[in-house]
Amino acid sequence: MTAVAKLVVCVSWLLLAGCAQKLKETISTEQIDIQMRVERAQTKIRQPQARSPYLVEDEVPKFTGRSVPHERVDALPPHLGVITMRVPGRHSLSAIAEMIERLIEIPVHLTPDALQDPSLYTPGPLLTTPTVADKPSEAMQKNEEVKQRSIKAGASTVNFSDRELRNTYELNYTGSVAGLLDSLATRAGLQWQHQGGRIVFTRLVTRAMTVKALSSGVKSSGSVSVGNGLSASTQTETDIWPMLEATLKNMVSARGRMQVDPKGGMVTVTDAVQNVNAMARFIEIQNETMLRQVVLDVEVLQVDLTQEHASGIDWTIVSNGLGRTGAITASSASMVKPFSGGEPGSIQSVVSRADGGGVKTLITALEQFGRVSTSYSTVVVTTNRQPVPLSVQNSEAYLASVTAGTVNAATGVSTGATLTAGTVNTGFSMVLVPLIMDSNRVLIESTMQVSALREMKNFSSGSGAASNSIQLPSVDSYNTLQRVNVATGDTIVMSGFEREILLRDQTDVVRHLVPGSQRGKTTKQSTVILITPRLQ
Repeated sequence: MTAVAKLVVCVSWLLLAGCAQKLKETISTEQIDIQMRVERAQTKIRQPQARSPYLVEDEVPKFTGRSVPHERVDALPPHLGVITMRVPGRHSLSAIAEMIERLIEIPVHLTPDALQDPSLYTPGPLLTTPTVADKPSEAMQKNEEVKQRSIKAGASTVNFSDRELRNTYELNYTGSVAGLLDSLATRAGLQWQHQGGRIVFTRLVTRAMTVKALSSGVKSSGSVSVGNGLSASTQTETDIWPMLEATLKNMVSARGRMQVDPKGGMVTVTDAVQNVNAMARFIEIQNETMLRQVVLDVEVLQVDLTQEHASGIDWTIVSNGLGRTGAITASSASMVKPFSGGEPGSIQSVVSRADGGGVKTLITALEQFGRVSTSYSTVVVTTNRQPVPLSVQNSEAYLASVTAGTVNAATGVSTGATLTAGTVNTGFSMVLVPLIMDSNRVLIESTMQVSALREMKNFSSGSGAASNSIQLPSVDSYNTLQRVNVATGDTIVMSGFEREILLRDQTDVVRHLVPGSQRGKTTKQSTVILITPRLQ
């Protein structure tokens, strides 16, 4: 190998060694960086989690659950800054409008109704009775007090009348232009808008307001007869439009106009702005009150009492059996007509959990007095003051009357007897009217009737082919009218509706032909009604 070849080989080895050293340093540096990132990540994970802030600003637009009417009004020019207006004395609206127009260089217009006396738009009908007109009003008394204070403050003469005092205003203001216009509109009972490059003050406004009620209401009535000539009755009508129209008429001035449309659910008013705003607030409150929904859970239980508990249900034992799910508070009933042979009914209220655990435990506690079965169960949804009718009826036909047959003397043709059928309706019917009160309490008015067929009595006359018989139903009935005030989620327990049931059977081989023996059994049945109101 020549010297040149050896030199080339040495240089190559040196270059390869330098590249290897540089690669080793690069790999080592990257490993150190990876290790440091891992340590920082582990340190960050071990740190305690920061608590979320209580208030978070969210700039994403969202749709509201309540509609807001939109008014097309132009904003004031942005170059208007803070202004100061201090003019001694009292000035009319037209003079103040001219001053503002010169100051901000924007036309200010006053409609003819804005220049009228504000007293012309006082709510209510126009008073023409001399005794009332001669009596000084509260505004006039205040004006007189202003005059007296002016004299005491050193005013030489007070030469403005009451009308001038009501229609003139002082100017002592520093702030934005919008604030000045708002202050002037509030004191004068006006409304201002910036449209078409000018500012317009108006007193009369027209607004259409929605009344969230149906055009026709529901009428319900109930009556209870307790014997000895005593009776009680109730009537409920849910049509609010007559009352609403009569109330709104007293809120409109003599110069205002109002149109009520029950079919369209609209009230259109043209009047002074303060009167229209008052009517809008009143209708808004009515809408919020009428649209509150109430859910009523109604369950009718039949308890077949055992022989040892034939005297009735001991509600003290039932209350002790509820445990933590609730407690029964008994209250006396009113206007009760019990079943034949039964005891007067009573009302209890049981506090139950939201998941219905108290009602379930109540049914379990009633099972120690006999077999408990549900004869009727439903859930109804209604709004405030709206009646809810509930009914489960059973119809049974019977022979009401018999008309004897006739024989034609001339022809000798005979016609058979004519039978007339009747129908007896028994079962359960109730009308519930909820009234939402303060603190999530609900007043429940219940008009209820429970009836059951005891037996069908047979009456016959004659014998042989001329014998006729009819039937007369014997019905046990209970009706009551009660009002109970409970908290939402509590269960109203209405009890004391008891009746006896006689069961008979025959053991003859050929029924009605070969005489045999009969067996009878008397059982006592108690009806318990559960009503649970809940607010949505």
